[in-house]
Amino acid sequence: MRYWFTTTNLIFAGIVLIRSVAVFAAPATTQSSDGIVEVLLQDPTSAQAKSFLDLDTGKTYTYGESTPEDFLQSRRWITQVGADLMCESRAPAEGFVAYDMVLVDSTAGINQPIDFAALRKEVGAKESEPFQLISAGSSASRTYHFRTQDGAMGVLEIAEIVKDDPPGIRLRYRVVHQAIAAGPRHLSSEELRVQLQQQQLTQLQQKYLQNHPLVIEAERKLKLYQKMAEVESKEPNPQLRAVVMAKVSEEYVLEVMRESLGDNNPQVIRLQWNLFQVEGQIAKMKKARPATNQATTEGTTAPAENVSQ
Repeated sequence: MRYWFTTTNLIFAGIVLIRSVAVFAAPATTQSSDGIVEVLLQDPTSAQAKSFLDLDTGKTYTYGESTPEDFLQSRRWITQVGADLMCESRAPAEGFVAYDMVLVDSTAGINQPIDFAALRKEVGAKESEPFQLISAGSSASRTYHFRTQDGAMGVLEIAEIVKDDPPGIRLRYRVVHQAIAAGPRHLSSEELRVQLQQQQLTQLQQKYLQNHPLVIEAERKLKLYQKMAEVESKEPNPQLRAVVMAKVSEEYVLEVMRESLGDNNPQVIRLQWNLFQVEGQIAKMKKARPATNQATTEGTTAPAENVSQ
């Protein structure tokens, strides 16, 4: 899989970076002015099939990215990238597979207004399920209220079972946000993500011990989002900001992969080398910009020692 950054072209197969810093090849997704997103997903019949969807971000992933030949690694990948569902229009699902989600049947259509507080109360009162088969049933469309593993809430509609080649499903959804009271400024997208992740961590800490894997992963994500929010607020140059946030993202992925695969794994070594290149790019960009714009941004360190490929 390839990622194109605003100022640096980094190619790294199999590693999923945090979505806000990269400009991806456009997925089969459209968004209307009222916030409803429509996406066409494909059944996992080939490695190239666009089968997975992250509702928080609208990002789609191919079936091959999930390393389906290794069940445990695939499940870890789903958690790490935040994939919420996988298309499966074939029996027995005849709809999709949901991961670590709360889904509540709704009689209201996706176009109808919904109160955030009421939605939060409804989906917040229920436990998420690690694995669910969601069927479209016999109705023309079926609608759910949802909460994702990363805390996003909204409305999801199975709009159509697609019989083309490849087969799949067409979904429509919208993420419902809490209204922000008038004040000196609105929260940025990264600050909102920190807020949602903090809420998610608090909920997990109330259910599990501090050393539970879900709590540890939520704490790690919170630190990542806090770093991203800090970079977003401190770095005025948009090109440099994008590269610095890419570096923060790669550091997060590297930490996860080291724990999972070990320091000597080829993918880990390759990612270390990519990270070294990003750090070099940051150093060049900081050196090239005017002296009046040399504000220090946390996370923009000089290149680390060379990592052999």
